[in-house]
Amino acid sequence: MNKSKRQFIAELDDPRVACTRLDLGSAYPRDPPFHPDQIYAELGRLHPDGIPLSTVPNPVYAAVRRLFRSLGFDAENVGTAQWNPLKGLVKPGDVVVVKPNWVKECNLLDEDSWEEVITHPSVLRPIVDYVLLALEGEGRVIITDGPQTDSSFGRIMERINAGSLEAHFGVIPGNVRVEILDLRQEEHETRDGVVVRRRKLRGDPRGYVEYDLGLGSEFIGHRGRYFGASFDVEETNRAHNGTTHLYRISGTVACADVVINVPKLKTHKKAGITCALKNMVGINGWKNYLPHHSEGTPSMGGDQFPWDSRRAWLEYHLMGRFKRVLNRSPEWVSKIMRFAKRPGRVVFGDTEEVVRSGNWYGNDTLWRMVLDLNKILLYGTRDARLEDLPVRRYLAVVDGIVGGEGNGPMCPDRVDSGILLAGRNPVAVDLAAATVIGLDPRRMPSVRNGTRCRRWLLARFHPDDAELVLDENETRPLWAVDPQNWVRFRPHFGWAGELELKGPIGPGGFDAKTNYDIPAGVYSEAVGSSEFETVGDRN
Repeated sequence: MNKSKRQFIAELDDPRVACTRLDLGSAYPRDPPFHPDQIYAELGRLHPDGIPLSTVPNPVYAAVRRLFRSLGFDAENVGTAQWNPLKGLVKPGDVVVVKPNWVKECNLLDEDSWEEVITHPSVLRPIVDYVLLALEGEGRVIITDGPQTDSSFGRIMERINAGSLEAHFGVIPGNVRVEILDLRQEEHETRDGVVVRRRKLRGDPRGYVEYDLGLGSEFIGHRGRYFGASFDVEETNRAHNGTTHLYRISGTVACADVVINVPKLKTHKKAGITCALKNMVGINGWKNYLPHHSEGTPSMGGDQFPWDSRRAWLEYHLMGRFKRVLNRSPEWVSKIMRFAKRPGRVVFGDTEEVVRSGNWYGNDTLWRMVLDLNKILLYGTRDARLEDLPVRRYLAVVDGIVGGEGNGPMCPDRVDSGILLAGRNPVAVDLAAATVIGLDPRRMPSVRNGTRCRRWLLARFHPDDAELVLDENETRPLWAVDPQNWVRFRPHFGWAGELELKGPIGPGGFDAKTNYDIPAGVYSEAVGSSEFETVGDRN
């Protein structure tokens, strides 16, 4: 195996997650483009005429630097002007995708509140600065996401002060271009949860790549009538028919050499948590290819509802017919028919108060889609193949400085936790993120199954080996972390009573509630091979 392939696969073996915590009450810096508040010598290579400084405190910039130091990035040059923390991840000439969470421009319950919903730009700023440092003047950086189809990308750009960030990156010497991109092909206007207008978007200028995971999909062996992102359920089920499992992925992502994932730390109604793994939903260009739940009650083989009541049966049949009518109708009919949803809420209850649509701990559908997307991210080539070994480098940096609890991801309650995390493996990052906010990763299907994929592994370590790196000199097993010492997040009500972590998981605790065994021969053969680097060899 050549050196580059060993480097790409190192992320699969790395169970370490760095974590730092700002003082409670610390806020995001308010002055774009979020300059550091002190001189860091290494930045002089980006700003030969003088490093721009903020006149107000910016603890976020310093916190991101601490994460890189805790992970041992370019350890031999720490504290010098030669420090280049991302040089092992990013090479001159690379195409680097930075993937924030830009799901929606505001909290659905408060249009003026957004910091608990999307990645804050002050977290993106130091990450992109250090990417530019590693590129050494040659390459391309694309900050991109595919928000929910009923979101306003223009309003999201206003929230993040995109113009100020672009102006800052535009004056850095070299041939690197930093661009901000909306990956969606359509933007919808909705009223009462019904699409009343569709607008075609330019989409990804590099097009889209359609992958078929086939027998390597996590949906193999699972049967359901899948609901995606619109009322056209037939399209979703053609894409996932038992042997074919299609995903349409951004061409920009498919051509990337490096992906830096920058999710927002929130609870999630369908997944339990939205963090590194779930954030990859945004690289998809056609959201109706993404199964979100299986229609029907448990006795029907569905996970739309957690019960087999008469009301659930009636809602399934009535709403199913309603969706089919709307899907075949012109927009003017949809505008009228949306009023029929209002009496439906009176009879069946509001979704923010009643468990439906797979918004509960028994959702056995969404995690499969999430893991499939992460497989494509790591193994998918630009010509729609999946290689046997990873084809791109990866890092996750999690923005939990302000997080979201309760009815996430779209209308969570704000939590000022001060938490930032970073790691080279998405499963390890989600294991750590869930634990420090007091949620049990063993009860989250995407995290629980992330170490035992049927093909195209996402992790080659046992969860008992996951470690939390609190600074350069303190590392502890994740199973020893006591969530009582952190800020506990309240789960979505569909997960309440199932997800709360009472105390440390304990040694061997990851096997207490579920079997984490990787398929026979895969784990032992891969980890035992001398071709792969060890943890100590990576930096």
